[in-house]
Amino acid sequence: MKSLLTILTVTFSMVIFIMPVFAQIPILPPEIILYADRYAYHPGDRVVIIGHAVDEDFNPVPNIEILVLIVDAENNPVLDTVVSTNQSGMFSIAYTIPSNVTEGQFLVTAEESLGEFSPGVFSFLVCSLCVTEPKVVVVTTTTPGPTVTTTQTITSVATTTITTQATTFVESASYGDILTIVFIAILIALFVVMIIAVRKYG
Repeated sequence: MKSLLTILTVTFSMVIFIMPVFAQIPILPPEIILYADRYAYHPGDRVVIIGHAVDEDFNPVPNIEILVLIVDAENNPVLDTVVSTNQSGMFSIAYTIPSNVTEGQFLVTAEESLGEFSPGVFSFLVCSLCVTEPKVVVVTTTTPGPTVTTTQTITSVATTTITTQATTFVESASYGDILTIVFIAILIALFVVMIIAVRKYG
């Protein structure tokens, strides 16, 4: 009986000790959400890179400098520039792929100049035989905290034009909140088991 109570007491104490650790899991924002008008391009095509900077509450962040870097399939930098977000926290740049480029995966990164935001990362494929029709791009960023869904409708007539942009913020329970609830439930269950054990064997 004493060994059972000892085990339950130790387990009970461990749960109390662990709970604050899981409840304090950090979240990713502020961050830069990064994407392009398509995922595949032909050599010679024009790429439109689109970004959205959000703060800890997933609100748009205007007037900050963003460092944008594009690296080609051979890991050579092909574009290195600085842009600023507009009043909606958005920015965009254009890059024309050379016609004689080595085909493969290109990597795009976007970092806030002071390093206070999680960087945005996006890749696109350059391929002569790829299907490259413009399409609706829906980007959903799910992190501990709110979920951000950004929808871009892209059409292409001679040059690529962004025709529709909508940003929706959906509140959701954070990962830390869920873990806290689970551990509280375990804590209550262990407490009930201890009471039953004491009454039965005490």
